[in-house]
Amino acid sequence: MKIKAYHGSNHEITKFSDEFAGGPKSIDAEGPGIYLTNSRENAEMWGKYTYELILSPRKFITNQKPSSKANRIDMKKFLDMKGDEDYANNWSPDIETDKLMAINEAIKYNETEDEAWHSLRREQYNGVPQAFMRAMSKLGYDMMTLKKDFDFGDVDATYHYIVYNPEIIEIVGAERNSIEENAKKAVRKLIREVIDENINNISEFKIGKCYQCFELPQNVFEDIYAQFSSGENDPEDYKYCFKLLEPKEIPKYLPLVNTYIKEYKKGDKNYLESIINSIKKQGLKYPAVGTEGNHRGAIFYLLNKPLPYLEIKSK
Repeated sequence: MKIKAYHGSNHEITKFSDEFAGGPKSIDAEGPGIYLTNSRENAEMWGKYTYELILSPRKFITNQKPSSKANRIDMKKFLDMKGDEDYANNWSPDIETDKLMAINEAIKYNETEDEAWHSLRREQYNGVPQAFMRAMSKLGYDMMTLKKDFDFGDVDATYHYIVYNPEIIEIVGAERNSIEENAKKAVRKLIREVIDENINNISEFKIGKCYQCFELPQNVFEDIYAQFSSGENDPEDYKYCFKLLEPKEIPKYLPLVNTYIKEYKKGDKNYLESIINSIKKQGLKYPAVGTEGNHRGAIFYLLNKPLPYLEIKSK
């Protein structure tokens, strides 16, 4: 099996290694491993160098299979690799019984194959990322493939590949790119798509009109209550007046916007991933309100568009 992939990094790489997995600068949100993707645009967001790669995995785990398809025999071998002296009992004082129960629980209470495996990893390999990666490689599982819920223009569907065995990675090309410009290009494309799809939903609000709490959509209502969580004030004692904020006004109303813009301009990979996930999940269907909606504020500021906004005022 041959899979084309890409990796973005600020470092010049001649050979991939597992020694950096789990380190202080690593981001292991999807578990320990070497993070790759099938999208060049996605990879370009992660560094000034983009590497074109060919992967040759023997087997892989995925979020596209139900947990019931996980190989129980391999899971048992995975737990056996810990050794009795290092094994952490959770279900039974008898180690062998405990292992079988742990596998049953992992499969029963997780929806996908990858989640079931990571349930076992967190129980027995937490804090030892290289040991986990090497155990998976020894079993023939060289990587994990995750289908993502956000898309880039250069692929029909975006996948992340988390590689456990660096030996399956062949570097076939490398390019130096501007992280800031490529990050902006990728994020702006997604933002514009979401704006085109959802901006008309805001037409139900009239400029200059003030609304009562009960007149607002549920999503807006949730943003309002987030600002009154201390219980000192009642949101029903206020009115919510719709207006369009000019781009230069946005940071005055939404205090975190300046911070988000700085992270965006730096091409910060944490921020860029979070903003994409936020946009794809929440869209831009509803106006910002009070101090909630900083992501939306930053987006409209960067696109130089007026921000739909509900100002909180006393009755």
